[in-house]
Amino acid sequence: MTHIERVTKITPAMLKASNDWPFRHHAALAHPQGSEVGFVSMLKGWLQFADDHSNEDYAIGEDYYTGPIWARIGVELRQLLSCDIGSRLDCGTLDGIILGALEAEGFNENGE
Repeated sequence: MTHIERVTKITPAMLKASNDWPFRHHAALAHPQGSEVGFVSMLKGWLQFADDHSNEDYAIGEDYYTGPIWARIGVELRQLLSCDIGSRLDCGTLDGIILGALEAEGFNENGE
């Protein structure tokens, strides 16, 4: 799985949801509105940057200069989840996407 594919992944929890939050969440990722636009753009850009980097000779987590910078951005994206990023986005799902990408590149939740 590429990092950007994490954005559109359907999880078992989404399939079992008793309301429409997964549909609202995915609609916001596909067509962000208002305060969603900036966050979704940053998240997708951050994930795409890692994918583009891994198309080179090695993954971003193996790059001793770029990797830690990329990880710090991920940590800060997680901090933004406590801000107003729109009512359609599910912050727990977004947190999981960010943590999953960090862990896949060998970083912990603190970007270390």
